Amino acid sequence: MRLFDRLREWRNRKIADPDFRRKIATFPLSRPISNYQANALFHLTAGFAFSQILYFMVHEGLIGEIAETPRTSADLAAEHGFDPRKLNMMLEAAAGLGLIAKTSEGKWTLADFGAVIHGDPGITAMIEHHAMLYEDLASPEKLLQSAAPDTLTRHYWSYATSPDPASIEKAAASPYSELMRVSQAMLAEEVIGTHPLGKHKRVLDVGGGDGAFLAAVGSHHPGLHLSLLDLPPVAERAKRFLAEQGMANRSDTYGGSFFDPPLPEGNDLITLIRIVCDHDDDNVLRLLRNIRKVMRPADTLLIAEAMAAGKTGESLAQAYFNAYFLAMGSGKCRSPEEIFSLLKKAGFSQMRFKPSNIRLITGLIIAKS
Repeated sequence: MRLFDRLREWRNRKIADPDFRRKIATFPLSRPISNYQANALFHLTAGFAFSQILYFMVHEGLIGEIAETPRTSADLAAEHGFDPRKLNMMLEAAAGLGLIAKTSEGKWTLADFGAVIHGDPGITAMIEHHAMLYEDLASPEKLLQSAAPDTLTRHYWSYATSPDPASIEKAAASPYSELMRVSQAMLAEEVIGTHPLGKHKRVLDVGGGDGAFLAAVGSHHPGLHLSLLDLPPVAERAKRFLAEQGMANRSDTYGGSFFDPPLPEGNDLITLIRIVCDHDDDNVLRLLRNIRKVMRPADTLLIAEAMAAGKTGESLAQAYFNAYFLAMGSGKCRSPEEIFSLLKKAGFSQMRFKPSNIRLITGLIIAKS
């Protein structure tokens, strides 16, 4: 056994010892660390209760109402038909989580977390969407069987596990396309701020959804020609959305599956934004090989998604997304090294990892043939 492993075992024995924890908690220099760790563990053990408080505040529209006009508990109870005493307990719980706070007049207003949620439709949409995920995670052991789980999340993201993705109908594609569009704003900002997209002339966004990422890129780089490939009903939505953004004359949309070659050619930048993580290794290899076939030596592939790279934010992303992908029945939150391995198998020889400013949201991998 290596020294590091022996030290880890010794450390675990000490931390598990109540007497040792009591000494750490009472010693002045170590007391802040002890309190921090205790709070973090409580957040972990009470996380479901906290997430349900957050869901209630968003789903009932209380965050938005309080943002418009500070209100008392009695006002909100009368408007929503809740018991005033019980609603006040829920609002106090929301205040404990940093969602809302009391004004000097005793009314509820937004606190920092509540203000961020109110200002970002993507966060609100994901919180609403999580009701489906919570139901699927109620019995997590069922997700670990060899047979693919029959879950709400799996049906929602129907393209990821369909044997024929190109056959997905418009009614099935619309909900997840809308969620992807509204939730991509922060990720797009991180990509735009991390990689110099303006040096390219033509970009093809593979699996580009409604075109939200391309629209964000296009607004920053007006000289860049925009192309998008996604399933036919999604590509139709993207065409309309890019036209609404005034980009019809500088954009092309292609309807089809990115598993079916050939892909559109002539683009010096190809992007995969939150796409690789959705799929198992075999399908990722199919996709990467299709991309490699249409790339010229000077062309660039950019992969952007949450990655498991060891830092605090990335570790949180890995924990969340691995649970999510288990419910979805496809995909994995991979480390940069795991993605490098897939790229090499697909025929890429140059690749590097670039962390973004907010590593919880995304990391970037830049690859050339």
